[in-house]
Amino acid sequence: MKLILLYGPPAVGKLTIATELSRLTGISLFHNHMIINPLRDIFGMESPIRAKLEYEFRFRIVEEAVQANKDLIMTGVIAMNNYKQLYKMMMDEVEKNNGKLFLVQLTAPVQVLKERVEGEERKTRDKIHTIEAWESFASMYPEMYDRYAQNEHLTIDTSTTMPIEAAEEIVAYYHLV
Repeated sequence: MKLILLYGPPAVGKLTIATELSRLTGISLFHNHMIINPLRDIFGMESPIRAKLEYEFRFRIVEEAVQANKDLIMTGVIAMNNYKQLYKMMMDEVEKNNGKLFLVQLTAPVQVLKERVEGEERKTRDKIHTIEAWESFASMYPEMYDRYAQNEHLTIDTSTTMPIEAAEEIVAYYHLV
């Protein structure tokens, strides 16, 4: 099983690049809003129930994918509030079952992220789509820019790389096809 985790701050291009990567490789895409949005709609974003269920559902999906030997591309923002409770557990689950973990940190300068956050496509995808909401999130989770080095690791600056180029770089770096 391969778990390809694209992570970085909001508006860095995780879903856009992951979509291209899925198209190039045929690997299923499991992006973070597939779970976050319905739980937010039911419980509200600040609800501890929402966070608890999000972590449980995302972990269980990875756990079952590992058992089924089903490769996944995932996206997310790694922050201290979710690293040990979710991402580290998922990574450990993959590795303890002889799966392969491929980490891809996506970065861009803060000014570029702020320019992107108000894009129309972010509104239609139900994501953080105002500078105020982005700044609030960034102030709560300043570690979202950090690189979580574990195993082999690739970092891509999305301000200088087009999404298809980033996906092709990931494929080449990790020999995915």
